[in-house]
Amino acid sequence: MSAALSLVVVTSNAEETLGTCLSSFRESVDEMVVMDLRSVDKTEEIAKQHGAIYCAADLRTRDVRDLKIEGAKLATGNWCLFVEPDFQLARPEKSRELCEFLQQTDLDRAIAIRVFDVHSSGELIASSFESRLVPRTSIDEIGADGLCISDSPILDGLALIRSGGLAENAQLRLQCEQQIVLLEHARTNNLEDRSLQYRLGIAHYRARRFTEAISVFAHLALDVQSEWPPIESVYWHWIQSLRHDERPLAEILQCARRALELKPLNPDLWFATGLALVAAEELDKAREYLERAKQLLEAQTDQAHWQSLVHRPWALFEEMGELDLLRGSHETAYEALRLSMQMRGPETSRYVQTLNTTLGLALDLHRDQEELDVLFEQLFELENAPLDMFFLAIRKEWSTGDRARAQKTLLGAAGRYPRVKGDSEYRKIAQELSIL
Repeated sequence: MSAALSLVVVTSNAEETLGTCLSSFRESVDEMVVMDLRSVDKTEEIAKQHGAIYCAADLRTRDVRDLKIEGAKLATGNWCLFVEPDFQLARPEKSRELCEFLQQTDLDRAIAIRVFDVHSSGELIASSFESRLVPRTSIDEIGADGLCISDSPILDGLALIRSGGLAENAQLRLQCEQQIVLLEHARTNNLEDRSLQYRLGIAHYRARRFTEAISVFAHLALDVQSEWPPIESVYWHWIQSLRHDERPLAEILQCARRALELKPLNPDLWFATGLALVAAEELDKAREYLERAKQLLEAQTDQAHWQSLVHRPWALFEEMGELDLLRGSHETAYEALRLSMQMRGPETSRYVQTLNTTLGLALDLHRDQEELDVLFEQLFELENAPLDMFFLAIRKEWSTGDRARAQKTLLGAAGRYPRVKGDSEYRKIAQELSIL
């Protein structure tokens, strides 16, 4: 009996990310196929450890398209999901619904799914729709860039996360440049294909070729009636490209006004404009735009839909908190940052930064001990997070005359979390408090 959904991963020397990728999908697909292009690292070992079907590509194979087609032929699934080894599944809870949909649908062409790009800090930067879900009967639709060239219906119940976002190093930029070459080649015979133009704009954006990205998105925005790509996503990337290219604020706002005339209820467009105003140090005006984005977001009662926005909701509240901090509004900054932390996971480096900022505000605002304890618990559970704010709180308790409370707090934390006791600052304060 054939499988409903097969994962096909094309890889080359990607041992650092392949294991995480396969682990992310293992419980959500019926089988996994790894097509390996001349790797010399542990790719084969990792693929087999995760139960994937491993295939070393023919040495003559150089084309991504050929690799994906060969992978699809090797797979037994009626549908193939094509990803690179730096992808992860964003919504595992939706996978069973997806398989049921694929078993029942009579669609015979590729389906576009949402792809989130993630900055190296962990912040979600942007998203696009890419035709990565393909029925085995239509694998010949795969284009030179490894994706389907034709327009595809959108399936928003499945989302992927691709690490990278804006290319932060030479290797990532080289990968983006290679993708641009493939897309340019594919576009030579499809000059009016908006899907190809959109992916080319995204590739320019990720490669930090913002001038080229601006040109692509400005052209796509001329046709506001087209259903693909979504006009709000075109404008989002256009505004972001203008901002990163350090264009004059007037030019950015002109673009933003056009976008908001077309999609006045889209929170992401208000958010993007607010970020541009922050960069231009128009802080009060920026606060108005971010507040409007917040209102529109909260008006969407289906919070599950929040996760399909270009930015994660926590990013909006984090920006509001940092903006209020710049404006000197510490109380509202604290509340916004706390809400941001409640909505996001602790797996990113920026989370630690936000947590420390929130702790600092809590101490300055003299928040009650219960709130501080919750924040300290989060801090202690992050193995690599610095404990400076905790020890600062101990010294504050001590300096206000509550020596016994400072001793109790310090000993309690050291008893529950060994890394507190192992910190050199602990030993110093403990001696001062006559605990050691």
